[in-house]
Amino acid sequence: LLLAVEIALKLLGPKLKNVLVTQNLQPVPKIIFNSGELNQVLINILVNAIQACEYMTNHTSKIGVDLTQVNDEILLNVTDNGCGMSEEVQQRIFDAFYTTKPVGTGTGIGMSIVLQILEQHDAKIVVKSELNKGTSIQIYFPISTSM
Repeated sequence: LLLAVEIALKLLGPKLKNVLVTQNLQPVPKIIFNSGELNQVLINILVNAIQACEYMTNHTSKIGVDLTQVNDEILLNVTDNGCGMSEEVQQRIFDAFYTTKPVGTGTGIGMSIVLQILEQHDAKIVVKSELNKGTSIQIYFPISTSM
């Protein structure tokens, strides 16, 4: 998981040029997860954080990526200080084809796919957001007993 996070951040490097990224990546136990699907989850969440930050031009854009073990789970927490989401948007972000982006710039399937992939791997996702303050996406991965 640690390597997957590092790879996702490297892949998005050019998009992160105007964003201050802080990382607190602790060594964690290995998990069993399809690497392509894990990459898709990470990229979708990070791209959304980048785009949320692009809407806020009055301060330095910041994204935090924290990886740690919490009891029998691994917690990946991605936070941003972007535009945040209203309660209505938060209730719909996992709906297929729902997007807040202008026509032609978003398909509305990114977070729907994220949820589907995470559920297939018994992982949980928690979204906390405040309009004009930012968002925190917490993903809880079960630690595999077979590794």
